[in-house]
Amino acid sequence: MIVTAVVYCVPEWALTVADCSPIADGFEIFCVSGPVGWIHDSPQPGTVALYRCLGPGGADHLVSTDPSCEGWTQESLLGYALLP
Repeated sequence: MIVTAVVYCVPEWALTVADCSPIADGFEIFCVSGPVGWIHDSPQPGTVALYRCLGPGGADHLVSTDPSCEGWTQESLLGYALLP
């Protein structure tokens, strides 16, 4: 069985807004502009791993295909996405 999860986009303005509502319990993303795609929970043909990375100081995050997180700290494997 192939399981997928939705990936949401957080608009830049939302990073400074304090009164947005969570999209669901357990999410730390509070303001979203909508879904941007889907990821698989296991490797599939033509996919690459996506990693959640924590920046210096512990405040910023990015998503990367680099297991070394481009020099940041890898927090978790998010899933697998198709290459464009």
